[in-house]
Amino acid sequence: MIRQHGVVASAAGLVPFGHLGWGYSEQAQFRARAAEYIVDGRLQNQWVEYVGAGSRDDLRSELAAMPALSEIDIDGIGVTPVEEFYTFRPGTDVVDPEASVAQRVEAVEKALADGYSGFRAVVDCTAVARRPDQLDAFACFEFLIDQKMAVLPVSALCAYDTGQVRNDAAELMCLHPYVGPHGPSFRLYAAPGCGFALAGEIDVASESVFATTLHRTWPLTGDDTLVIDAQGLEFISHRQLDILDRCARSGNRDVVLRTDQPAAIRLFGVLDFARVRLEPPADVDGDGWSQPRHDQHVESRATIEQVKGALMHGFGVTAQEAFDMLVTLSQDTNTKLRDVAGQLLDQLAGPASGRTRRGIRDAITTVRNRLRHD
Repeated sequence: MIRQHGVVASAAGLVPFGHLGWGYSEQAQFRARAAEYIVDGRLQNQWVEYVGAGSRDDLRSELAAMPALSEIDIDGIGVTPVEEFYTFRPGTDVVDPEASVAQRVEAVEKALADGYSGFRAVVDCTAVARRPDQLDAFACFEFLIDQKMAVLPVSALCAYDTGQVRNDAAELMCLHPYVGPHGPSFRLYAAPGCGFALAGEIDVASESVFATTLHRTWPLTGDDTLVIDAQGLEFISHRQLDILDRCARSGNRDVVLRTDQPAAIRLFGVLDFARVRLEPPADVDGDGWSQPRHDQHVESRATIEQVKGALMHGFGVTAQEAFDMLVTLSQDTNTKLRDVAGQLLDQLAGPASGRTRRGIRDAITTVRNRLRHD
């Protein structure tokens, strides 16, 4: 069963459960989302916990000041200071991921035993995510608790003050199946039967967040073949696939990327990765999954290498920069990389000495215009 995920404009309607990461710049924004999430939880007969950096009295006052809760008995909402909601490593303010997950599971079991349909928390996580050591630990907690949320009647709205956590907030928000409209461009979250799922778009702008998130969560995914549900991954480039492949090589593991998304299929059609392979989703008929024949694959690689050489010679760029130019042209024209390379090679036919910078630029323009109008 595919877990629901997406980019949402509010915290309302995520029922019965939905793990949401939200960045805010003003307290009013957070409290509006908190109220939406709380109302849905109460209507679902869930035990609701409101967690923040203040005392219990402070948290009660915050609830009382939310207009959307005026029709709700706020005395029936639990309030917990953040330092009590998590378990911390001895003598520090750094969350202990494993112990905190166990603590949350116990809370879910208690809510069910008390007659509630589940457990729902609204948490301002800012206080436990300010420093690098806190970030590393809390990212592990987010990943591990989301695995529980995928199978247990529990969910949370995890909020981060972007004025305090700043750009690092994206590294935590991306670990939720749901994010707000100004959240990260991709999500990495739990998927039953897989190591995790990837959704959204992973490009150059989000590459560093992806690499950091991958390195943090990698040790938590076991040591056998890592299966990634990528059906919701709308875009990924060769650069981010190479990061994934390097992770797999360093960990001596194989990675299976399950998707039928065109962007990934196109890249795997012309590129070889040492430890990452592509597979169709379980609901795709194997007869409909086409893989290029080996001889076609070898021929395509040879063509790409020839064109890369021409670009390197004509523009004085590196092999990687030449390849990036080809990928950009492929994406710009929605054409397979091997077809782009083939057309460029035909356009550049003739002595290598004639492949000047201007000649190559003209060839690229000609091919781009031709492909766009095909």
